[in-house]
Amino acid sequence: MINKSFENLQQQLEFYKGYQAAYWETIHPFLHFQRYRRNHLISTAQFDMLFIHSGILCLHDGSNDDIVHFMSSPELVPDTYLDGNYYYQFLEDATLLYLPKHQLGEIGRRLPAAFSLYHDILKGWLNGIAARQQLLLLPKHKRKQAFKQAFPGLPGRIPNMVIANYLAMSPEYFSRTGW
Repeated sequence: MINKSFENLQQQLEFYKGYQAAYWETIHPFLHFQRYRRNHLISTAQFDMLFIHSGILCLHDGSNDDIVHFMSSPELVPDTYLDGNYYYQFLEDATLLYLPKHQLGEIGRRLPAAFSLYHDILKGWLNGIAARQQLLLLPKHKRKQAFKQAFPGLPGRIPNMVIANYLAMSPEYFSRTGW
C-alpha cells in the first residue's frame, strides 16, 4: 500500500508543468504515510502539503460550522492553514502521504525550483476553492446539479447533510428537493 501511494503521488506530480525528476528525489525523503479513520479531525496546521491516496476529506471552518471544500483521491492539497478554526474532517477512511509542517522550507533550500511546483499546486487548490464561490452564486435549485458536475463521485458516498452544508442549504430543503 505504501509503495502504491508513493507511485500515485509521483504520477500526480508529473502532470504539473515543468516537473523534473529532481523534485521527486528531493521531496521523497520528507514524506510520511498515515491512515485515518472516518470522522477523524485534524488541524490544518499539521502539514505543509498532503496527497490523498484514498478517501474523502472536507475542509471545515469551525468558527461558523461551514464546509469550505471537498478533497478526494488523487488530490494534492497545499498548506491551507488560515487560523486555528480550520480543520480537516475525514468523511471516509483515508490514506495520506504528507509533508510535515516546516519541511517545505527545507525542500526549497535543497532545490529552490521546487517552489514553482508548489506554486502550481497552490493555484490548482485556489481554483477549487473559487468553484465553491461560483456554486453559491447560483440559485438554490441549480446548485445540486452543478455540484454533481463538479464532484461526480461524491453524491452517495458522503451524507447529504454534509453536501447541503457545502451548498449553503438547509437539510430540509435539500431532502425535499431530491437529487
